[in-house]
Amino acid sequence: MYFLNSIIATQYLFESNPDGVVQSHVERLAECIENGVFTEEDIQQFAKLTGDYGKLHTDAAFAAKYGFGRPVVHGILTGSLLSSIMGTTLPGAGTILMDENLTFTAPVYAGDTITASIKLVHMEEKKRWYIGEFKGTCKKSDGTLAVEGTIHQLMMKTLFTYYEN
Repeated sequence: MYFLNSIIATQYLFESNPDGVVQSHVERLAECIENGVFTEEDIQQFAKLTGDYGKLHTDAAFAAKYGFGRPVVHGILTGSLLSSIMGTTLPGAGTILMDENLTFTAPVYAGDTITASIKLVHMEEKKRWYIGEFKGTCKKSDGTLAVEGTIHQLMMKTLFTYYEN
């Protein structure tokens, strides 16, 4: 698996606080896009890691017989591209996943290039943290939507500052 990172319309500012911790300043309507390609080896490793050896994912003859042509990448593996963005780039390190609601709308196969996109759509301020609502999509190179969802992420105020435009 490889990833090509390209940030689009992210409005990030970074500054260090006295403890040397980098603070991320996330502004409304920030968006991040990341591309990924899963291999047959990724599918097998994911099956081994999770114990999900479902035949549609691991048995080429079974997948072909039942209308998929070849093994399908596990949906949650495809959706993990969204988690990757959220934990590393937008909003970034130090966030905590609160919930995610994903819908899997089309099969993804080994070798498909997937473009994952996360967009901040709402921010709620609490006493010690922010709760960000993000919309995420994973699309195949032909534009077919494979995964879409809503994700809520907790961002500690000691690490993140939010500026309303």
